[in-house]
Amino acid sequence: MEEQLRNAFVQLDKDGNGYLDRQEFADCLVNSGLEFSEKELNLLMSAADEDMDGKISTEEFMGIAPRIWEYLKIEEKVKAQRSKKELA
Repeated sequence: MEEQLRNAFVQLDKDGNGYLDRQEFADCLVNSGLEFSEKELNLLMSAADEDMDGKISTEEFMGIAPRIWEYLKIEEKVKAQRSKKELA
């Protein structure tokens, strides 16, 4: 999984500077299919940006990406359960 996350980071780092800026990180979240308010994006950026330098390093990304992935899986399960209930 670590290699997959590193590859994802490289793809997300559009300018190739070795960091995700706020826009690159926001694009990552939006492309994941999750919808976040501006406030939520700011909170996630703050949570990911451990050294508070305004950008997310590979190491910081490696720390938060698995939690976002887990959230995506939970969100997917919830949506599937809702669909089943609506069809019933």
